[in-house]
Amino acid sequence: MSPTPSFHLPPTERANYLKKCWQTGRLQEGIREWSYPARYRLYRWRTALTNGSRASLRFRFDPAVEVTSVLTAEVPGLFAPAICRSYSVVDSLSSLFSEVDAQLQGTYRLAGEHYRNVKNLDLGALDDNEQHHAYHRLYWAVRYACAAAFGHAQAASGLCRDLGSWLSANWSQDRRVAYPYTTSERIASLAEVAFWIHYGGLKEASKWIISIKERVFLDAVHLTRNVEYWLGPHNHLLNNARALYVASVLLPEISASVSWRQLAFELWDEYFPKLVMKDGSFGEETSFYLFMNCRTALEYVLAARRHDHVLPHGLYDRLRLMLELGNDLLRKDGSLPRFGNSSPDHTVRDLWGLMAAAHFHGLLLPAPRHQAVTPLTTYYCEEVSTAQPDSEQEMIRLYPEGGWTFLRQPELDAELVINGDPRAKTQAHGDCGRGSFELWWRGAVLIREPGNPTYTLPARHWYRSGQGQNVTCVDGLSPGISHEYQERMPDWYCEVQDGSWHMVGREAVVFCCRGFRRLPRAVDWQRQWMWKGSRQLVMEERLEGRGSVQLDSYLHLGDAPWQQVSAAEWQCPLPASAEHSGLARMTIVAPAGTAATQMPARFAPEYGIEKQGSMLVISGNVQLPIRWSVAWEFE
Repeated sequence: MSPTPSFHLPPTERANYLKKCWQTGRLQEGIREWSYPARYRLYRWRTALTNGSRASLRFRFDPAVEVTSVLTAEVPGLFAPAICRSYSVVDSLSSLFSEVDAQLQGTYRLAGEHYRNVKNLDLGALDDNEQHHAYHRLYWAVRYACAAAFGHAQAASGLCRDLGSWLSANWSQDRRVAYPYTTSERIASLAEVAFWIHYGGLKEASKWIISIKERVFLDAVHLTRNVEYWLGPHNHLLNNARALYVASVLLPEISASVSWRQLAFELWDEYFPKLVMKDGSFGEETSFYLFMNCRTALEYVLAARRHDHVLPHGLYDRLRLMLELGNDLLRKDGSLPRFGNSSPDHTVRDLWGLMAAAHFHGLLLPAPRHQAVTPLTTYYCEEVSTAQPDSEQEMIRLYPEGGWTFLRQPELDAELVINGDPRAKTQAHGDCGRGSFELWWRGAVLIREPGNPTYTLPARHWYRSGQGQNVTCVDGLSPGISHEYQERMPDWYCEVQDGSWHMVGREAVVFCCRGFRRLPRAVDWQRQWMWKGSRQLVMEERLEGRGSVQLDSYLHLGDAPWQQVSAAEWQCPLPASAEHSGLARMTIVAPAGTAATQMPARFAPEYGIEKQGSMLVISGNVQLPIRWSVAWEFE
């Protein structure tokens, strides 16, 4: 788990790239990469001498912008009428109230599930920049307002005290306040705060409505001038549009609100088709970002209905499939496998109830697998009723364009989720884990995707590497190249990562990946998963090539209590927290010349938090071609 400096490619990837440059006669490119570390240090040294680059000053609010129109204290309905109403059952209130209790004592949940005491906190001293950004995105203010609307006795006073302090502070020297994505998130947060104030009839907090609308106005003007076009097709543009739309609804008294709404639809119309594939997969190959952007998709559809806006041809069907994929990913216990980056904006619990809202509005056709109705549901729905999940589930469901596959055994209450991006290059937020998987049984994760707790700290390099995924590495190379490293290398080297999916009957699925063709001696890699009978799941792996290679295959056990009982067999009793008792057996038929070793490994159930766990490493020098397998039996 040794950290890799941010300016370096992973050592094995860099060594292989230099070999390929030599092998293919691209000596100039090889020399450029060989000298890169020295050139980067020189660049950093020059930047330090000039007290930072101009890029650090790029985003600043224009001090000449002022609110010229007369703002009212009216709070229009954003997506559902903001009137006082109640539901017979609302989930997640206990956890919300607990977080607000902590906030009243000064401890906020910032990015992901990272908690910090913010009293007298120097934001610039935070290790992870995302914690700094999260403070200015005001998620904590939404929690205050929502809890107050649902009856928390002290939440309204906490909101007035802490949000009032933030609104009255001078943030002109804090450049992160003005970052467009942070500005977008803050607009959405403030609009939701206003909604909950009106929803709950919060008289004390209603005095801040005009100040909230003034801040939204300044942020919206700033955002229109700094839309993140330079990122290309990216989730940030969808968020920019989301913020501009809610600002336009919240501030109808501002004449510019019409142009904000128009720009929002232009961004959504252009970039949703570029980011959502025909099978509903989200272009950024990460389960959390797909699920989180299901919320933006719902808002887009509701906004279009409200303003009689016609979506681009075929997009509505894609968005419905996107919601179906989100529903497949979110399991009935509310857990979400973590392929690729997790978002620092929210935890998955923050998004519970989204599927119920999407189902109510007809965007999600199947009933939600996770049956939560939460305050988030009420934010989008005037009324809602729970729907029973479908009793019949497909044993295999494949989304071939995005590479998502689900193998389920309803009688066992077991399911396997696999992700193998078949595209030639890794997209934003994607990592090295093509062909990685997570195995869940009766509420327990037996084989875990470790996730990623940070974007900026050195630990991220391990989490996004082949070692941090449930994949096989050959001669130290993972089957894919993480997005941030891929940007450092040319297309001729990177565009060999493509793969393909196909079904074998009705009980097996195969993923073929060509990522190891970037080795000096090309290797083809294939994995097949299948149910054998009703109680055995088998993964078989094949590596085709010639010669001797170093093989390292990783199986992350997380905190599941696996114990070795023989050279090839492990057992795992379900923990006491599982819905039912049971015993899982794992048998590894490893290639000749390898051995399986259990060793410590960390995992990140949410952004900003790490836990201790373990992993199995099947490692050794093998002669290609080889075939080996892992089988899980459930008792």
